[in-house]
Amino acid sequence: MSIGLVYSDEYLEHNDPSHPENADRLRAVTALLQQSGAWGRAVPIAPQPITMERLTSLHHPEYVKRVRQTAETGRYWQDGDT
Repeated sequence: MSIGLVYSDEYLEHNDPSHPENADRLRAVTALLQQSGAWGRAVPIAPQPITMERLTSLHHPEYVKRVRQTAETGRYWQDGDT
């Protein structure tokens, strides 16, 4: 069985230490994958921008709209997960 891996060093810039999804967590997961050998066996998948059609098939369009509006105002906190 193959493992597909979408990764970019840019993901480390998502680094709010108070949020569970932060650079330290990504570094820990990456280190574990490297130590186990899975990192070297993984099939790299280049990150790509998501289309609005795909995004709204995964998230309600109103939610996407609120996130976009939040980003446009320069705010970065919408709720505990966003």
